[in-house]
Amino acid sequence: MTEAGKVLYSEIRMFFSQESQLYQKVRAAAEEKIRKLNIGFMGIRPAYHIPAIVQDSLREYPDLSVNLRRYNWDGIIPALNSGEIDVGLRLRMGNETNAGFEHFILDKDYPAIIVSTRHAMAERKHAALTDFMNDTFLLLSKKDSAIPFSYTVKLFQKHGLTMESCLVYDQVETILMMIHADAGISLLSRFAPIDQFSDLVVVDLDGIEPLYLELVWKKTNTNPLIPVFADRLKKDTADHL
Repeated sequence: MTEAGKVLYSEIRMFFSQESQLYQKVRAAAEEKIRKLNIGFMGIRPAYHIPAIVQDSLREYPDLSVNLRRYNWDGIIPALNSGEIDVGLRLRMGNETNAGFEHFILDKDYPAIIVSTRHAMAERKHAALTDFMNDTFLLLSKKDSAIPFSYTVKLFQKHGLTMESCLVYDQVETILMMIHADAGISLLSRFAPIDQFSDLVVVDLDGIEPLYLELVWKKTNTNPLIPVFADRLKKDTADHL
């Protein structure tokens, strides 16, 4: 064998001796990637069931890594676009569209008035928005929740209400606390975590377009854990809503 042949033989032998090790490293890296799931969610009632689903999943897959992040209304889509999360649990207005995303609808509800049991309209099942024209409305801020804020502004304009007596807050949990304190009312829905307060009730409004509870993720995200999580959350939603 020539010197050149000896060198080639040595290199080939070294390559094949490391092939198995290289394969294991590549496989391990791939498995590590698909065992991770980053979940974003809004401050809504169905999100409170996510920990139980994660707990069951961790028992079934001990090496699973799950990360949870809380966002306001406008934060889910940008977080998906940046890769910060794999899937988001959020509310969507009926006419809202986002190209390049999968939408897995879990349930729907309608915007309604949330009041305390001490409010004069608390025993009403249905009412007109104008019935609350003298109330102080507590709204989600335009900065982080532009879609529901704009929706509320248009709804107020349609019914001849003004925004003069409105107070703005960054998070829905704060709004519910303020309603609990009899500081005002709000246009939210049953998806809000109102069950955390025993003295809050829902008064439905007529002629309102629906809100959709959905899981959303990018079509290009092939993480196999996404459909698994979606199926489990859909079952849990059906059991609790």
